[in-house]
Amino acid sequence: MDHEIARLKTAPNQAGAMRFEPFPALPVFVPRVAAPANRAAERASQIEQDAARYLASLRKSLASANQSILSLERRREQRRVEAAVAESLADAAKKLRDENQVKIFAIAQRIRTLALRDIVVRSRIQDLAQARTADLKPLRDAQAEHAAILIELDRLKAENRVIVTQDVVAETARKRDAFLREEQAKSKERLAKREEDLKSEAQDKIAEAMRRQRDTAIPPPIDRTLPPPDPRRTPLPLHIESSVTMPVSPAVQTALSRQSTVWLAQRAALLDEIRTDTRKAVKQIALRRGWRLEDGPAPGALDGTDEAADELRTQWTMGKSP
Repeated sequence: MDHEIARLKTAPNQAGAMRFEPFPALPVFVPRVAAPANRAAERASQIEQDAARYLASLRKSLASANQSILSLERRREQRRVEAAVAESLADAAKKLRDENQVKIFAIAQRIRTLALRDIVVRSRIQDLAQARTADLKPLRDAQAEHAAILIELDRLKAENRVIVTQDVVAETARKRDAFLREEQAKSKERLAKREEDLKSEAQDKIAEAMRRQRDTAIPPPIDRTLPPPDPRRTPLPLHIESSVTMPVSPAVQTALSRQSTVWLAQRAALLDEIRTDTRKAVKQIALRRGWRLEDGPAPGALDGTDEAADELRTQWTMGKSP
């Protein structure tokens, strides 16, 4: 026992000093940020699909607006045809009255001339009858002329009665069908021309939209490359008091500011596009319902915001994909 105790007392001197070297710290792991190889193809396909949806929506919107405009034009043409037929009938009646007045005046002048001639002939007949000549031919000729004058006077008076008692309105009403067919033919020509103009305008707008899509440069994808890590800082989350602000490197701050600027620009562009589409949709609703839009409150104007909003929600629900 004493021998073992003596050996243990001398053991530290024999073993010497012990050392422990810790393993070196592992390097900070930073994942490599790289876009997939098919990201560009997916992005281009998405852009093409968005452009196709926009063009389809534009065509549908223009077709709906054109149908509303044509419906209004048809109602206007119907009123225009009725007004034109009424005006033509009034002109025809006035023309017929003027012609009748001219005929009555001419008949009156003719009757006055024949009456004077009849006075002369009767005076001649009376003179020949009192002369008692053997030659009766002048007397017979004067009597025949007197009879012809009387017949002509009766004819002229009968013609004058017919003209005076003529129903001008009923006479011109017989021409209504002819006037109506003529105005309807003109109306069809105007509507066809208007429809062609609307189709041409729609094609021009679609072509302009396609040209803008073709000429507008597609912005490059957002650069997601992060700045190199700082070896003096640890990426592990540390417990920080609420009153202490986490320090951020200038490079990270610059990247976040640049990304924030890009996001704000995209947000502003999206809001402008939504406002533009909403204004177009409201104008279409106003055309269909016959409203007149006002920029602000106007005396006597009614607020149709709720009705327009309900119709916009209905359109969005109908156009939403299942």
